[in-house]
Formats: sequence, C-alpha cells, structure tokens
Amino acid sequence: MTRKITVIAIAFFLLVNFFGCSSNQELISGKPEAENGVYYNEKIISEKLYSNDYITGYLSSKRNMVIFVKDEKPKYIMLDEEGNKIREISCGFKGKGNIFTLDKNDNLYVLVHQYEKDENNIVTEVTRQLIVYDTEGKKIIKGTPLKIKTEGDEAFREAVAKGIYVNSKKDIYILNLNGNIQIINENGKILKNIDTSLYQAIAIDENDNLITVKSQEKTIEKIDAKNGKKIWHMTLDKKDMPREIIYDKNSKAIYGMNDNGIIKYDIDGNVAKRIVDFNNYSIHDFGTYIVDFEIDSSENIYCFVADDGNKDMEKGYIGRIYKYEKTDKMVEDKKEDKKQIIFSVNTPSNYFSIVARMFEKEHPDIKIIVDNSNTSDYLEYRNKLNATILAGKGPDIICSSSLSFKDYIEKNALININEIIEKDKNFNKEDYNTAVLNAMEYKDGLYLMPINYDLNVMIANEKILKEKGIHIDDKNWTWTDFHNIAKKVCESLKENDQKYYAFPKMNKYTSFFYQMVVSDIDYYLGVNDKKVKFNTQEFIDILNLCKNIKTSNLAHPQIGYEEFPESPSRENIAFFLNQTISQYEDILGFNNVFNSDWKILSMPKGEHDKTTKIYGNFCGINSNSKYKDEAWEFIKFLLSEKIQAFNNPLNGIDGIPMNNKARKILALSTIEDQKKYKQNKPERFMEKNLYLITAADINTIDSIANNIGKYSYNRTDKEITKIIGEQLDLFLEDEISAEETAKRIQNKIEIMINE
Repeated sequence: MTRKITVIAIAFFLLVNFFGCSSNQELISGKPEAENGVYYNEKIISEKLYSNDYITGYLSSKRNMVIFVKDEKPKYIMLDEEGNKIREISCGFKGKGNIFTLDKNDNLYVLVHQYEKDENNIVTEVTRQLIVYDTEGKKIIKGTPLKIKTEGDEAFREAVAKGIYVNSKKDIYILNLNGNIQIINENGKILKNIDTSLYQAIAIDENDNLITVKSQEKTIEKIDAKNGKKIWHMTLDKKDMPREIIYDKNSKAIYGMNDNGIIKYDIDGNVAKRIVDFNNYSIHDFGTYIVDFEIDSSENIYCFVADDGNKDMEKGYIGRIYKYEKTDKMVEDKKEDKKQIIFSVNTPSNYFSIVARMFEKEHPDIKIIVDNSNTSDYLEYRNKLNATILAGKGPDIICSSSLSFKDYIEKNALININEIIEKDKNFNKEDYNTAVLNAMEYKDGLYLMPINYDLNVMIANEKILKEKGIHIDDKNWTWTDFHNIAKKVCESLKENDQKYYAFPKMNKYTSFFYQMVVSDIDYYLGVNDKKVKFNTQEFIDILNLCKNIKTSNLAHPQIGYEEFPESPSRENIAFFLNQTISQYEDILGFNNVFNSDWKILSMPKGEHDKTTKIYGNFCGINSNSKYKDEAWEFIKFLLSEKIQAFNNPLNGIDGIPMNNKARKILALSTIEDQKKYKQNKPERFMEKNLYLITAADINTIDSIANNIGKYSYNRTDKEITKIIGEQLDLFLEDEISAEETAKRIQNKIEIMINE
C-alpha cells in the first residue's frame, strides 16, 4: 500500500508519549455494513501520539503492527492488536525511514531517503538507500546509497518513493511520487521500469502479480509481473475508487480505502461491498487525514490518522490509530428512539458528516444521516432526487445549488424558511449576510437557506483603464455598459497607439453569451406578469449585442484563456471574465493575471432583473419531513460561528461563510497567514511573486457580495438552459437570424410552460 510523504502537504505522526497511550476507547458503532448482519465497532487504540515525522504502519504475520516513528531518533515500534507496545527497533541511519514494508517472513525493508537542499530550502539531490532488518532488529542488508539529482519538481517526484513492496521471490518494487513503478535490487539499483503510467497505489497477490490503482483513469487492474501484460482491467465508479489498496492472500480479496470508507473487491476487481462507511463513525474530523490502513486475517481494520489541526509546537504532530473490530453485535446507542434526519448533498466531501457528528453530540436524540452516495453521476442523482421529492418523499434536507428548486417551490415541496425564522427567537437574520439572504428569496418567501456562497467576478487590468481614462461603476453596470467600455478599450486614437483588447480569445462564445441572456431571465419568462417576452425587440437587441461583441474584434486574436497566464501579451488585455471567488485566498491567484495592476469587479447585470450568478451550498427543508424543526436546528448549526469558521478547502468545503463573525475571523486569519508566510519565507515570497492580501481586498469582496443581485431560480432549469443554449448556438453560427432565434425560443418556452 502507498506510504504517503510530500504529495499532500499534511504531516502524519506518532509517538513521544507512546508508553501507556493505548486508550481502547470504545466510540460508536455504525449501521450494518453487510447484508449478513456484520457490524464494525470503532475504538481508538492509540491516541495523542506525537512525532515530528510521518506515521505509517504494517501488520506482521502475527497480527502485530510495525510503526515508524521519529522523535529524537528514528525507530520502529511493534504494537499488539490493541495498541500496546511490544518492543522497538532503533535505526542507525540518517534520513527518513517512513517508506517501508514487511516480506512474508516479517523482515523489515526500509527505503531511506536523505535530502540535500540549497539556500532556498529547495531539494537539489535525493539519496536513497535500502536497508533490511530481520525479525530481531538485526541489520541483514545495507544497500549502496543511490544519489539522484532533482532539478525541477518532476525530477524530484521521480526520485522520491511513496511505497515499497516485496514479492515472494524478494523482488523489490518501488512506487514513486510521479506514479511510476520500478524494480530495484538489494543494493537499491534500478533494474527496470514496469510502466510509465500514473499509478496511485499497488499491491501484490499470491502469484506475485501486481494489482494497481490508476486514479486519473478511475481503474484498478491486475498486471502479470513477468511480461507486464494486463490480466484484467476494471473501471470503477468514482465513489468506489480506492486511494490505497491491500491484497489478502488467504481470502484472495482486494480491499481499498478512500475518504469515505473501506471497500471490498472480488478476485476480478468487481466491487463486492462497502464494509465500513467512515461517515457513520467518528474518524473524520476537521484537520485530520486518514493516511493508510491495514486489515488482518479476521477482517479487522486499522486506520492510521494524522491530525494536522492540533499540532503541539514542542512535541510535533498528533497521530491516532483507529481499530474497526468485526462483530455480529452492534454497540447499542443509549437512546433507541432517535429522530433520523436524512441530509442529501451532492458532494464527495466529508465536511457535512463531520458536522453531523458534532451536532449529534449536542443533540443526542437526533441522528443525521448524510446521503452523498450518488455523487459520481450528477444527472442520475438529480433525476432520482427530483422524482422522490416531487412524489412527496425524499430526504428531510436537500443541499445543493443546481437542482430544480423552482419546481420544488411551485409544487410546495419545500417549506418557507421565513415562517420558521419568525417563530425562532434564537435566530437573527442580521447575524448573517442579509444581502445574500434577500437575493435568495422567491415570491416573498425564503425556501433555500444559503450556508455559504461563491461570487462570480471579473479581473480588470487597471493600468489599461487608467490609460484610457475609464471609470467603471460596477455596482450598477449592465452588459450594454460593458460593450461600450470594451469598444473604448480597443480604440486606437493615434497611429502608434498601443493595441489593446477587451478580453482573451474565446473558442466558443455560447456559455458567455448565455450568461448575458439569462441576466434578465425572470423578466423574459414573465415571472411577475405571466407574459413571456422573448419574441420582443428588447430581447432581439440583447441577441444583437451578443453578436456585436463577437464580431467587433474585441477579443485578442491569439491569446485564449488557456494561454493567458503564461503570455507576456496578457498585459494588453483589459478583462479576465467569469472568475469565481469561493474563499478570500482566491485573491492570491488574481495577482498572476495582471501582476500588481488589477482590480476586482462584479460581473455586469441585466437591464431588468439584475439577477446574479450565485453558487454555494443552499439548504431546503422537505415539506413532507416529519422533523422540520429538527432539520432547521441542523441548518442553524451549519450556520453557526464555530462551524462556519472551519470553512476552507482543507476541511472539504469551499464557499464564503454566511455567518458575519465567522467571515471576519476567516478574513483576518487570511491576512495574518500571508504576513507570517512573507516573514518566514521572504525569498520564496519574492521568487513566486506572491501577493499580500490586504483589508482593502477583503472589503472589495464583501462589497460585491453586499451588492449582489437577485438569485434566479430559472437559471438552473435544465429545459430552459437547453432551449436557449441550442438556439443561441445556431444564431452565433449565423444559421438563423436574431428575429428567428427570438421567435423559436418564445414558441418553445410557451410550449414548455403550457405542458
């Protein structure tokens, strides 16, 4: 299985206080993970284990765990099944020894890494050395050090191993960070490259064939190690793709681990069953990462967990070992009559499961079941959910930003949350971004409560705007204003004037112009007056505006969005359109667009509705839920300061928090983190041309949010999107006129409405 090192910028970690640290703390049990009534009960067998290096572990043939730790000196610790220390092996080598494995005789193979760094702390040379210890800790092999130059990131990834494996013939396989598999001899010399494919993990079966994971291709396959040919190949659904794998030679089963749990596969790579769903247990927490796992002959599972969120500055990082013990009896909850709330969300993140477990601790009479099992196929998820909701069934809470919420509201499938808020004396709208709350209202009701939100913005080249004397009031500008400004940017008043362009070349304009068209979608659909207005002169004018923008040579003729970041000529382009801000740190990337001469602008709005493209996590409560009040309590918990302060991608969620206090906390921490980084690594800061986020930048983002337009529930209507998109394509390719386009859209929309 893979032994993580620098691929993920999280460190993992064990031991200083090892002795007596076995807690055997029984936690919770999950629901039955198999049809035959098998359960897995969870307990932490080692906790508060400190080290300044990585935690990795292997099970010996006697079911003892071998763990690499590094406190004052590197060493290997042997633990029993309950986390108690048996003995240790001291290492005489210098460097990192967290890449290791056991052979069939429990000999310990270690691939030691040492790094040579320059004055900027960049690795310039990697030295690898193979060392083998017998079961008594005696060194029986010491290979010749192999020095590898690492000029550039790719060379580093090719030189550094993330896994070592030994077959029955003592052939030694190395899986490198770049995904390549190598065979080395006992001296560490590279004998052969098996493949240049990007492998995520490998295991070895009883016939010494390789079982491999290719995460990018979403496949696992078995390879004949003798000739390198595939024995079988299996494409998996995203939710069934493992990050790490183990092969059990006794049962001939393959086990895989991903962020959601442990999966069992049959001998041909087919999914047999998910034996543990981490979402039903306590293992997930903010700042933690499940590094690796092992399974013993009784199918008990051991997970090695890194806690990056609770680093002790003196002792190092904290690590824990979780054991999932297979049993036919489930540890019963103290309260048998819990109210079950089903929370449906279309995201593979564990964020909501973590929050659910935290909520349950404060509300022991409520069980939150997070249903994110359909994340791999969005259309299937949406269609299935639509059918259940509109049939008067479905989950208690739906969390998304792109479902048919308008249909749900029109058919009274969602409750008006305003009515609950009016009765709730403990909830104050002023504690949240009221501009976004107001934007989400539909027909004088609030049916979706935003947990967080993304902003759609554009980046402007301030140098060009100043040179051209252009001032933009982005609080009130429309697409017509944008067109006029774009023309002014491209004007050359004198023969020798520098040629500027409004925006990069677009390979296809449809999505951009669709955004322009739907800026007034509610107006043209006649949401307020029940009059469809596509076949009107004002809509024809919008179509012609789209055509004029396309044909007026406003776009750069060569530089597209893909070439933009690396092209020096990007300084001659005024606007970089459709950028998403889902966290304050996104501002850092904008400095790479126009160096230091840039400003953030809100996207133009329509002439009538002033609607805005908003994404995020929006929660609605099912009208047929038996536990509406309890569902609302969970939504409030998601909105609370302590939970929203965890909003960041490292914790599995994007989006600017709705909670005002949490948003300020994150803003201040963003600014302070950047200052500390500049102080601690000034050379790297200058080398990377990094930007120091200011309070003014934060205020700009908040100002755009406070001036946000109405959220249109029709933007996400799949039928409307299809009708307008198809006709807009034909119009932009000059196959039909603006008048014909307007007429066709009008007819098709009216038919849709009448149906």
